[in-house]
Amino acid sequence: MKIDFFASNPDISVGSYRIWVHDLQRTLLELGHDVEEYTSFNNFRKDSIIILSKADYHLSSHPTLQGRCVGGINVAKDHGGLPLDFIIVGSPEEKTSLMTVYDNVCVVNLYERMYENQPLKSHSEKDDLCIGYHGSYIHLVKLGQGFSQAFKKLSQEYKLHFFNITNNPKIAKDTLLKHGFSREQITCKKWQFEDMLDDIKKFDIGVMPNLIDQSIINPEIAEQKSVQNGINTTDYVFRFKNKSNPGRAFVFYQLGIPVVADLTPSNMPMLYDETCGYVAQCERSWIHYIERLMSSDIRNQIAIQAYERFCSLYDPKKDANQLIEKIKEIK
Repeated sequence: MKIDFFASNPDISVGSYRIWVHDLQRTLLELGHDVEEYTSFNNFRKDSIIILSKADYHLSSHPTLQGRCVGGINVAKDHGGLPLDFIIVGSPEEKTSLMTVYDNVCVVNLYERMYENQPLKSHSEKDDLCIGYHGSYIHLVKLGQGFSQAFKKLSQEYKLHFFNITNNPKIAKDTLLKHGFSREQITCKKWQFEDMLDDIKKFDIGVMPNLIDQSIINPEIAEQKSVQNGINTTDYVFRFKNKSNPGRAFVFYQLGIPVVADLTPSNMPMLYDETCGYVAQCERSWIHYIERLMSSDIRNQIAIQAYERFCSLYDPKKDANQLIEKIKEIK
């Protein structure tokens, strides 16, 4: 199949470009497809499928694209009605959300080919433990739903450090300080493409804050009850982005860093049985799993099992083939 990608800003340090344009092109080429990338609409080849980057899908109504099969990457749900024949997303959560406004939504998992075939971290016994998070600072506030309390309590017995690789280290540091972390216990570093591999390998445990527990923010929600409608005071009341995805955890699995995540749906294929990582949501569960992962033997065991499951579940060529089949169906 002949496919032309369009990216006005081909920046390898931008995750959506790196995975869904740069990496996806590589995978499609390996599968024998005819693939090119352009920064100008004037260069598109005749009869090619057009895929617009996350930053450019809003250009789908451009006259040059009329009559062509056009896809967009990571389209926002509130950008409905665009003349797009298909959309590429990174999770079932996002797919289900966008299917309220678009027909053909395809999951291409956020598999980072730059981390393929890297040696897994070999965990050893140590006096201090580094717990790490990589990603936007906007998720750090969610650590206040149990993790920060557990971290503070465990710090009375163990030497812990929190390492955050993020887009805005200053805001990240201020957020962590507001949640009770001490200055000596935290490192906030600017995300740098060339440093990312070495930085993440400093982690002993990777965490994945994402959900917002509405019962903490709005306690009155927990008092709502309607037994005849199946609503109880013990229900979970979570809020999470429609673009929620497990991509940040994928890097941990690829590099041998055991994961503790929350109940975000797309985390479950990896974590459902606690053999490849853990799910924590309250202070007690965070304490339980962090203490368990104090053991280097358990960290190594979890890391190896997670890597094996990850490789069995996620395959960029499988995702690319499914995308191609969907495009054939549309055409």
